[in-house]
Amino acid sequence: MTEDFSVIKYLKLATEKIKEITDRGKLPILIGGTGLYINSLVFGYNNIPDISEDLREQVRNLYFKIGNIELWGKLEKLDPLAASKINQNDTQRLIRAYEVFMQTGKSIFSFQTLPKEQILSDFNFKIIFLNPERKFLYKTCDERLNKIFKEGAIDEIALIKKQFAPKDYTHLKAVGIKEILAYLNGHLTLDEALNAAQIRTRQYAKRQVTWFKNQIQDKITLEYANQEEFTQTLKNPFKTI
Repeated sequence: MTEDFSVIKYLKLATEKIKEITDRGKLPILIGGTGLYINSLVFGYNNIPDISEDLREQVRNLYFKIGNIELWGKLEKLDPLAASKINQNDTQRLIRAYEVFMQTGKSIFSFQTLPKEQILSDFNFKIIFLNPERKFLYKTCDERLNKIFKEGAIDEIALIKKQFAPKDYTHLKAVGIKEILAYLNGHLTLDEALNAAQIRTRQYAKRQVTWFKNQIQDKITLEYANQEEFTQTLKNPFKTI
């Protein structure tokens, strides 16, 4: 839980698995989730140097000590370009930009002007974007959160809260963690926590759809309004594609 994951780690694991599958004469199918990771694998990535574990820990401790606003102020003095592009409340990007500058002495955005590193240039990809009708998407999100809350998520977060210090888990971004912690700390009722998690999930899903529409090029979009339409689409994938 306390181990950080990154684009670079994802690319390493994904390329190893792709090679393993193709060596067996099979077709790899990548299913994601995180658009940035998929985009980096297919179209290349900006090769930003790794952040040392010591520096990562120092920056995280600094963040917990001074908070978003003061950390953003420090970033503004060091890297005005990054500060101008990153919202003070965007904790993840704020910490990342600060780490990169402290590690390299350069703005994280300076690396975006360099040619991208290509990982799988020898492969041809077909990208399929599943784009459910908004009402059905939100219904699916709500049902998923209901299931997560009923099937052990609360006990799991309670165990994490018991075994780890707050600095090790309060930065976790998975939807539901923040709301369950608020419930366990007595700040929300269970129904309020579930409702808040459902709202945040729908907001996240909407952002994901927008990101995939705008950032992933040359994709095949499959649209459907309910489970029956989705199932029917997948029965004839080659006809659809």
